Amino acid sequence: MEISCKVLEGLITKTDKVLVGVSGGTDSMCLLSMLLKAKSQMGFQLLAVHINHNLRGQESERDENFVKKYCEKNDIKFICESVDVLKHAKKYGKTTEQAARELRYLAFEKIMQKEKATVLAVAHHKDDQAETVLMHIARGSSLKGATGMQIKSGNIIRPLLNFTRKDIEEYNKANKIPSIKDSSNDDVNYNRNYVRHKVIPVVEKAYPDVVNSLCKFASKCAVDEDFIQSQIPYKLIVSSEKTVKLLNEVDSLHLAIKTRLVKRAFEQLGAFFDIEEKHIFEVLNLFKMKNSSKISLPFKITAFKEYDGVVLTQNKPDLKNGYYEFKTGKTNIENFGAIEIKLLSDDEMPVFGDGNHYVDFESIPATAVWRTRQDGDMFSKIGSGSKKLNDYFTDKKIPLRLRDEIMVLASGNKVLVVAGYDISDSVKITSGTDKIAKISYSK
Repeated sequence: MEISCKVLEGLITKTDKVLVGVSGGTDSMCLLSMLLKAKSQMGFQLLAVHINHNLRGQESERDENFVKKYCEKNDIKFICESVDVLKHAKKYGKTTEQAARELRYLAFEKIMQKEKATVLAVAHHKDDQAETVLMHIARGSSLKGATGMQIKSGNIIRPLLNFTRKDIEEYNKANKIPSIKDSSNDDVNYNRNYVRHKVIPVVEKAYPDVVNSLCKFASKCAVDEDFIQSQIPYKLIVSSEKTVKLLNEVDSLHLAIKTRLVKRAFEQLGAFFDIEEKHIFEVLNLFKMKNSSKISLPFKITAFKEYDGVVLTQNKPDLKNGYYEFKTGKTNIENFGAIEIKLLSDDEMPVFGDGNHYVDFESIPATAVWRTRQDGDMFSKIGSGSKKLNDYFTDKKIPLRLRDEIMVLASGNKVLVVAGYDISDSVKITSGTDKIAKISYSK
């Protein structure tokens, strides 16, 4: 099969600024040379980036210099990013392969932003696709995992994905494209290399066309996954900053739909990796549990069962322990915001319903302080009898996950004001009130 610049049609336009990842190996050098040729025809901008993983000593330096010299010879802007794979792997408990991939794509993203590049081109090919699909299946992936890689995914393109390693080698030979070999590609201690050198050859003995078959399977899975995605009611996910709510209706949907909704909820919190099937089912099980039930999940995410659904939220820092004096002026409270107290003049009147609280200033005891809830707190809302503060929260349907974030003004265990919600009967304005205090909140 002949490789030509036609494979770039629909992937790149003349207005694009293309960043191509180049290791110096056969595949990436094929891609770089093809893009270089297409650049003269189409007029897009081309930059080459080499990621030095610092895993092979002098050989890593050799690779960097090889790519740099090729780019200088062909007037291609060259960028090199050095990363510490072993340090990253140790810090986050990743394999060397995982750490290298994460750092590589983080570097690509950083350079694209800096250079204002619009497209990232990488050199994955058909053999890579077959290996990826087989590895995903072996790890127990979902249908989406079985779709493998796509020729175009967001701003990432893989122009060589429909070509085999043999096609690429023949192209390089015919066009005299230089390349260098990465010795670590033969190390079967790496999972991908083990699949490439040990597993695929064995399977090919029984199924000679296994690479093409796996790629066809991935394409069929992609079609099915695309259809399922089109049927998912994403309106049942309600998002806000660091919080995602799955409405109760999710629980009545087909398992294929609701598992994908949960997966999307994780992704909206930035959890794209290490979310396993067990975590998804733990979230789904919460729909059957009583309100305020909660579970801890990876990426410092906690899921809560609430009145109208299940909420996933990233754990927030605790409010700074301590007490804050009740005084006029503004009081800044770490991880909460600010509370401002102003005494109204004689010609000012309260504007009830404006989101602020108005209290009888002189009814606030000197012992009153702002703090978060404590065991034994009691609250007498205007027009209601005294009850436990937690029972008040329950009546107001305030989720458990929010209760420790609410500031209260209290004297001992007597709660006088619940910030942003209600005031106590004991501090309300009466005909005998001389000083009215306006309490404003900002978060």
